[in-house]
Amino acid sequence: MNYLRGFILFGFLLTMSGLACENSEGAKNNGSTSSGDTDTDADTDTDADTDGDTDTDSDSDSDGDNDSDTNPAECVDFPWNVEVKPINLLVLLDRSKSMEKYPAEAEKKYADVVQDAIEAIVEQNTKSEIINFALNVFPAPDMCDVDYGNRDPEDQDFTITCQAASQFTSADMRYNDPLVPFAPTITMDTYDKIKEVLETVGNCGGTPISKTLQWAKAYLESQQLENETYVLLATDGAPGCNFNLDWKECETATVGIPASDSVMCLDDRDSAHAVYELAGAGFKTLVVGVGKDVAEFSEVMDVIAYWGTHVPTGNEFDFYDIPAPPGGGNWYYPAADADTLSNVFEDVINETVSCVFDVDWAEIPAVDPNTKYDVIKSCSQMRVFGVPAEGGDKLEVTYMESCGDENPNSADARSQLGWTWAELEGESWGKIEEITDTAKCVRVKLCNNACSKLKMKRGVKEWDAVSASFGCKPEIFVE
Repeated sequence: MNYLRGFILFGFLLTMSGLACENSEGAKNNGSTSSGDTDTDADTDTDADTDGDTDTDSDSDSDGDNDSDTNPAECVDFPWNVEVKPINLLVLLDRSKSMEKYPAEAEKKYADVVQDAIEAIVEQNTKSEIINFALNVFPAPDMCDVDYGNRDPEDQDFTITCQAASQFTSADMRYNDPLVPFAPTITMDTYDKIKEVLETVGNCGGTPISKTLQWAKAYLESQQLENETYVLLATDGAPGCNFNLDWKECETATVGIPASDSVMCLDDRDSAHAVYELAGAGFKTLVVGVGKDVAEFSEVMDVIAYWGTHVPTGNEFDFYDIPAPPGGGNWYYPAADADTLSNVFEDVINETVSCVFDVDWAEIPAVDPNTKYDVIKSCSQMRVFGVPAEGGDKLEVTYMESCGDENPNSADARSQLGWTWAELEGESWGKIEEITDTAKCVRVKLCNNACSKLKMKRGVKEWDAVSASFGCKPEIFVE
């Protein structure tokens, strides 16, 4: 597995040695003073200045510089590579017949608009080695190629109408791999394969979401994936294909058309249960609603999206008993038109970007191999920087006791970008300085605004990486 390699720059405390004490022979040659030491000044130390310490500068501390604090004389940056684990993302794409509709404002049908958006997202994040992608479509594409809709109706196989992704029926039976499985390493080969697949699958059938989600759980559990894994479900309609219901009495899954077959029966609770099982297994599902028709089923989509990222406590609960989304809006990501679809996919990807970075103290050398100075390892002696994507100087990120102190709109630049130790958030700076055990600070957490600099915004991001230097106190902001 390739890993995103971000350069982490470590600064080390530059210690400077004082002058050696004069030997007894030198003392005889130079004489002594009434102060009782062996040099010729009037203080009681062994150096040749009058500031009372043991170094040769003019201040009263012993750090080797000319100021009156005990900060290091200089920060010496040392390049350091850190392995940042990418995430795995399984894309489940609706290719039902309704995806052939044309948005009013676009010349392309929804299937093509979604294809373009997914290809762009895959290309961006594969190049930067952030995400390892896999792809599958539903209904199963075995007989649903690009020419399906052009065939004579007698040659169209309607048995695939509700065939789930990879013709999944149950976890106890053999099931197929996705059209594009996870690769052992992240390369542009994955992008090429996804592009090729999306150009060959057609549009046909219904929306068998629950069985497709069940397939996803079985597949992901079989892979024993090391890194955090997400599912992205993109669909233009509510889940259908509930053959356990009587079509004469069931609620329809098709906008404005009463059910005339179980294919059209709304499969909301089974789909919510399937995505809840995925989340319980450790695979969060993010849901994108494509087109305007899906808004007719916004409550159903919200239920599926909510349980895709939340695991309930207790055994008794109602899938429809969910809280309102914070700040209003929806739990799922609506993309009503072609113009917003790419942005929505970008927002979904950004939800998976982690801004917590591990610090492995054991890998940090005790001595800088270049300067030969000791490396100072301390929770209170680390600075964090953003590395601009367009080049230029690094930007220091301010240490904050709590990320709640970060304010991107503040006139004080120090409070606009923040970081903290994930394990110590809320502790005062005084407490941080007292900590001598680095095992208590092993994860750097970027606050929201600083984190946003690492995320894609309309295809670009402000920072390529985050770097750090050890041995110097950070810039500190205390509310």
